[in-house]
Amino acid sequence: MNSRISILDGLRVFAILIVMISHYLNCYNLDGNPILQIIAKYGYFGVPFFFIISGFVILYSLGNTKTYTEFLKKRYIRLAPAMFICSLITFCFFYFIYTGPDFVNSKSFANLLIANTFIDPHIFNLPSGTLKYYYIDGSYWSLWVEVCFYLMIGFLYYRNKKTYIRDFVIICVIFFPIYFILSSDTAHHILQKQFNLKKETLDYFHLLSRCFVIFRESFWFMIGMFLYKLYNNKSDKKYIVFIIICALILVLQEKLDLGVVLLTIFTLITYFTFIYNPKYLNFLTNPIITKIGVSSYSIYLIHSYLGMGIIKMYNKYVGHESFVIYFLVIFIVLLFGLFSYRYLEKPLSNLLKKLLFK
Repeated sequence: MNSRISILDGLRVFAILIVMISHYLNCYNLDGNPILQIIAKYGYFGVPFFFIISGFVILYSLGNTKTYTEFLKKRYIRLAPAMFICSLITFCFFYFIYTGPDFVNSKSFANLLIANTFIDPHIFNLPSGTLKYYYIDGSYWSLWVEVCFYLMIGFLYYRNKKTYIRDFVIICVIFFPIYFILSSDTAHHILQKQFNLKKETLDYFHLLSRCFVIFRESFWFMIGMFLYKLYNNKSDKKYIVFIIICALILVLQEKLDLGVVLLTIFTLITYFTFIYNPKYLNFLTNPIITKIGVSSYSIYLIHSYLGMGIIKMYNKYVGHESFVIYFLVIFIVLLFGLFSYRYLEKPLSNLLKKLLFK
């Protein structure tokens, strides 16, 4: 296997584009346009697309590292430079430039520091039980999920390379109900009725559930892991069964929402095509597309609040219903990602390599 799989980089572009498109649409009045409303509602599905890719590529990365410590260092070197750059730019934009009343949490230096730990800010709220710290950019929630996945799967892999996938599945099956109990209003209603719990206790359960949010998304990672096994042994059909079971759990988790069902089916078809008939996805290997795919991480980190802030600040100059600023911001964010990856992140990554692997 090559160090990079071009089609996966192309799929990253698809994922980041639908996330960007949907986030920016929320800056507009979409009444009377049901198609754009649907795109805005379900564009978040690009994030599970990323989770599947992570489940796939992390298994490959584990096979190319010798120790758990080495694996974690490599992950940190990959994540930290872009986070430092993008979170700092986001903070500076809202602190020094943005003039609107929104995005107050993006002006907090404490939130900037927390962002660079990759830890969910709600965990820092646990000692007081109150909401004091927040994401400097709402899209950063998925980074905590990714980091939890790296920590868990890396530990299990180096503990036992023969059973690590089975062990990961078992842990997720056990902890998913715990997450549901901590986070679900339905479960809280039952607990309150049976045990007469106070509202403060239930609110604390919501905070605590953030520690376990990985288990809400874990089945997407499992799909990626099973796809990796299938990629290396296309005749082993049991992995197809495992993938379908994971998908069924995910759509049931969303109460069989028709949009989620259709998007999940589309996702499975796309990835099965990647496994068995990649020629149909060769258009994704275009050099420009793959370069954007390689830089999609920094694009993801910078796009959300900063992009929406720019649209809200400057859309009035071209008309609130005009999409000129909308498309201009998408173009600028993509260019920034390409520039940042090559000229900012790589030098910082090289510096971190010297420090961590000397």
